[in-house]
Amino acid sequence: MFATDDDDPSPEHAQEELTRSARVIEMMLIKDHSRMKFESKLPYDSTHEQQWRLMPVSHPENFADFIEAIDASKLPDDDPDMANGMDALRVIRQLEEIEDGGI
Repeated sequence: MFATDDDDPSPEHAQEELTRSARVIEMMLIKDHSRMKFESKLPYDSTHEQQWRLMPVSHPENFADFIEAIDASKLPDDDPDMANGMDALRVIRQLEEIEDGGI
């Protein structure tokens, strides 16, 4: 259980805290991704797989829409991002733009 100022024990509050925590972890992974790609002398070690695995928790609504779009074949089958889950954040942002009527 997460300790907060209001100590709300509801499942909804716990889900909000879990989502917030996953987003913090996601930002740390993105920061590490940038560090490894641009500053490290060691070989590049991508964090995309870890970011992708966080998606259902860090962005549950967008992830559900993403899965629904794949199931409904709204996204191209030949898109390499769909095939291997890489660059999932870009795909989620595209879905958000579609929902907002931007595309």
